[in-house]
Amino acid sequence: FIAKLVPNQSRREDVLALFGQPFERVTYPRLQREAWSWHMRIFTNRPAGLHVQMSPDGVVREVYVIDEDDQDNDRDRR
Repeated sequence: FIAKLVPNQSRREDVLALFGQPFERVTYPRLQREAWSWHMRIFTNRPAGLHVQMSPDGVVREVYVIDEDDQDNDRDRR
């Protein structure tokens, strides 16, 4: 479903239709962006975060999927 989000084309309504209400909404006034975030699972059930940034006109500007699996960090601390 993430591939259906097209930066500079998709709109706020598209995001809501695909993913529902976000887990978190953050406004960045100086950047003129609103960021919505969801927690999800990707690939082999690894935890990840989906982050979508939109401009004030409701257009998706950036889409990020960030790996939230901290197992690699745990290995480095041993």
